[in-house]
Amino acid sequence: PGSARPAPVSIVLINDQLASNTSRVNNPHSAMDLAAACQQLADLDHRLEYGTDYSVDLQATRNQAQRGGGRLGPLITNVNPAVFQRPTFRLFLSLLDNYQRITGTAESIGANELREQSDFLDACMATPCMQFAHKWLAGRGAIGADPGQFKAALTQMWFSLYRREVQNDSSGFEHVFLGESDNGEVKGLHSWIQFHLEERKGNLLYKGYLQPHGRGGARAEAIPQDRVLSVHFEWLRESKAVSSIVLGSTPEFEVALYSLCFLGGQEENFVSIAEYDLKIRAYRIRSKYGDKIGSVFPELMSKGEGGGYAPMPHHRPQHNQQQPTQPHHPGPRPQQQHAPPGIYAAAAGGGGGGQQQWQQQPQYGDQNQNPNHGQQHNGQNQNQNQDAVSQGCSIFTALLDLFCSGNKNNTRK
Repeated sequence: PGSARPAPVSIVLINDQLASNTSRVNNPHSAMDLAAACQQLADLDHRLEYGTDYSVDLQATRNQAQRGGGRLGPLITNVNPAVFQRPTFRLFLSLLDNYQRITGTAESIGANELREQSDFLDACMATPCMQFAHKWLAGRGAIGADPGQFKAALTQMWFSLYRREVQNDSSGFEHVFLGESDNGEVKGLHSWIQFHLEERKGNLLYKGYLQPHGRGGARAEAIPQDRVLSVHFEWLRESKAVSSIVLGSTPEFEVALYSLCFLGGQEENFVSIAEYDLKIRAYRIRSKYGDKIGSVFPELMSKGEGGGYAPMPHHRPQHNQQQPTQPHHPGPRPQQQHAPPGIYAAAAGGGGGGQQQWQQQPQYGDQNQNPNHGQQHNGQNQNQNQDAVSQGCSIFTALLDLFCSGNKNNTRK
């Protein structure tokens, strides 16, 4: 008598904590580090089969193409039309006309676009890749076990709009998968699907590949069957010196892979997919409603001779390490943002284990970047006429042909 009854909210918080701890104990994925999780993710992907579902023509390295002076043909020469009838591929295509390519123009996202986003995430979450990603992140305490909470986090990080030049002119999904034009430079565009579609429309000119490093420092040979490739290209007369793409992967695999690194990793995440050693960079924009993706992209560090991966010693950054005042990030320019200082930070939360220490090689990834403007122009724009490429691809289904024919607004990518 006379004692105060505990507040219900305290009981809820305690029970939530107990549930979280129990989930970690009972979740076998919680002991798996990030590198192993990414490899497991790759093993789960129902990726395309080379020669049956798609084909590639490497033609020449970037240096060979520059010395030769001629124009190369398409990199991705054929994709089986049946691929684009898969649910995640079909719903991925529905998102491509929802965005303005040029930064500085605010996006207009209405009820139809929101429904397309939701349907795409629902389709992804029904796949083994995304289900594994959710279980691993929940086991590490980076996200709750409720699927609705996971979807809300994915929506916030991938699709919430933010400012690059003007308010609401960009999003993580647009930047990473579709690409953007910012002051005459190509930003993002790491999706092989978007790469192929823009090649097919004559908007993107392949300018050669970069010969990969082998493990140990020697050069390795690139082959058409490679799963990861670093390439140089021009998109609507704007150049991107180096960009790494994961060929033949599914949309759900790429969303799951980058979400793992963003939510459960750090700013730099060293992982392997089969024989390819990657550094996946993850940059975030802080928000009180949940952090948003500034960019996430792979850099091909080296290529081995066989499959599998070799775990490296665990490494974490020191928690007392001071963040730079202008961190290396591809988000909005610091001088144009109006949020408090320090809004940009490395993706360093969520228990990201498995940090590996590869021998440093020239980084083949999103190399158009610098701290002040997102991506660095490397001075290799070619003053060549860029009339449309003659395409030799097989005819897609009627729906895809309608999409690529230009019946939709050509200014929306």
